Amino acid sequence: MADQRRAEELAREGFELWQADRLDEAVERYTEAVALADPNHEALADYYGELAGVLATLGRYTEARERYELALACELRQDPDGPGVNVNRYCLAELLLKMGDPAGALEALRPTALLDLARQGAPEELHDLRGQHHRRDMRLAQRLDSERGAEVVRQ
Repeated sequence: MADQRRAEELAREGFELWQADRLDEAVERYTEAVALADPNHEALADYYGELAGVLATLGRYTEARERYELALACELRQDPDGPGVNVNRYCLAELLLKMGDPAGALEALRPTALLDLARQGAPEELHDLRGQHHRRDMRLAQRLDSERGAEVVRQ
């Protein structure tokens, strides 16, 4: 059952532990925060993103990638054109570069670059391509939401 107030406390503790370089404890707090958070609360993307940052610092790249993808899915669901989408795309791309996947990094950034071009008056074909990426992103968000739901039920 969601307990957003407790989730906020745990995330705050997680951040403080991260800053104190007590990374394993920070992972525990963020994991608890995510489990207790209201799945529709705007801060959930932050919890996932911060957890991903701690995991990446620990060198747990595969887990970090999953959390960045969940953060991105939350942002896409809440505000597909909001700044959080770009922030999470860049964090994911940076991680993919560390993982030795430059093609994946470019793919993570491609929708952002297309949006920038479209805003600058790029040809109609780019608008169509951005729409295709948006639909793909929404499918990803739905898939990750259902996986998160299954994960919460297992806990």
